Amino acid sequence: MQVIRKRAIAIVLAIAMAAPMAASVASAQPYPPPPGYGPGYHRPPMPGPRDEMRPPPPPGYYHWVWVPGRWQWTGYRWDWRPGHWRR
Repeated sequence: MQVIRKRAIAIVLAIAMAAPMAASVASAQPYPPPPGYGPGYHRPPMPGPRDEMRPPPPPGYYHWVWVPGRWQWTGYRWDWRPGHWRR
């Protein structure tokens, strides 16, 4: 009888401790979308390529390759990621 009572108390305590956590997770809302972003929103076309100057490779390093810049979609707009040197 004592074992059953201890187990019941442990279950009640576990539920009591988990309830506030579950309520806070359930009430969490995602960030609102940017203005003009909704069901009828269409991603704008990717902008054309940018002219970028390629700097010389870092001194003293051979076999470095230039990785050109690119446009990256951030979820609501296109951002330019500049080119860089990579081994």
